This record gives sequence, C-alpha cells and structure tokens, in this order.
Amino acid sequence: MDRKEFLTAIGFGAAAVLVSNCVGACKKTAITPAPTGVNLTVKLSDYPDLANVGGMGTLPNGILVALAVSGSYIAVWPHCTHQNGIVSYHTVPEGFTCPVHGARFTDTGANISGPAGSPLTQYTVALNTAGTILTITSI
Repeated sequence: MDRKEFLTAIGFGAAAVLVSNCVGACKKTAITPAPTGVNLTVKLSDYPDLANVGGMGTLPNGILVALAVSGSYIAVWPHCTHQNGIVSYHTVPEGFTCPVHGARFTDTGANISGPAGSPLTQYTVALNTAGTILTITSI
C-alpha cells in the first residue's frame, strides 16, 4: 500500500466513524409517557424544598411540583417533549428549562423556545385551607 492509498483508507475510516456518531446522536429518543388519571395528596412537610419560591420536589410517580414566583404550586411531567431530558423550574426567567438542548417552557408547561414541539403535561394543584396538603390531579 502506498502513501496515497493509506491516507485515502484513513480518510474513509474517519468519515465512517463521524457519520455513525452523528446518526447515533441524532436518533429520536422515546418520550416517557406522563401518568394519566392522577389523583393524589402530598404532605408539604414531606417536601421541605417546596417551602421556598423556586423550590421543587419530585413525587414518587415522577411528577415535578414547584412553588412558582406567583406563590402558587405548579406540577408538570418533567420529561422534555423533545428528547426526554428532565426539566427543572427556574424563577428567572420563570418557567421550566431542559438541560439537553435548552428547550424552555412556561410555568404552565407551554413551549416557549427550543426544539421541543409539544408542551409539558400539566397537572392541577390545590392547596388545602390549612396550607399543609397538596392535591394533584390530571387536567
């Protein structure tokens, strides 16, 4: 094998590696489906981070609850609708952000920007009159 044949073979090998990596990285990731028929109660004392604005708690079924800037509790299914990354709540700018590709969602789960084409699944949250129990239900 002469030098030209060697360099050509190396070039094709490198191209094959690059193409296979891109195809693997760009493949579509299955989105974890949001729970339906949700009707549960949560003691706020079990989630101390929810005492502070911007605080979050993940329930045993995977639903993310946060204390919004407005003082209301909000709940969403935290799997980004683009590639299943787990979103987190931020107070500035207010809403949810996916760390994978930067998709942003409002505090109600609506898509603001980024590659996600669908909103996050939102749940209804009600606080009891004593301010100690949250009831989370499917919309």
